[in-house]
Amino acid sequence: MMNKIIVSLLLSVGCLFGVYAENNPVPFTFKKRPQPVGNGGIGHAPMNLPVEVSFDDATGVLTVSAPEDMEGYVYVYNLSGVLEGSSQTLNVTFTLPKSGVHVISLEGETWIGEGKIVY
Repeated sequence: MMNKIIVSLLLSVGCLFGVYAENNPVPFTFKKRPQPVGNGGIGHAPMNLPVEVSFDDATGVLTVSAPEDMEGYVYVYNLSGVLEGSSQTLNVTFTLPKSGVHVISLEGETWIGEGKIVY
């Protein structure tokens, strides 16, 4: 009887962890792109943009999504600064090649964003 209870608890915890592991939002910081001093100063103010970045721990899939009319570039680097993937559109999915720390950089004409994940 006790074994059934323990197995049931372990399965419940495993199911909860599996749900939590899928498509976790990636914390991102967006800022106005720095402007030369002659063009009104340097802008580093935080911004809120309709861009969502999520990561699925179980599969290693990184998803970036934004409104279709929003333009920007996506770059994914490893901790050593080696480019692991890039896209000329914001709506993209990457499968990360291996575990480690990955830096995601998003760039628009007037803004930049950065986030990190550990996989």
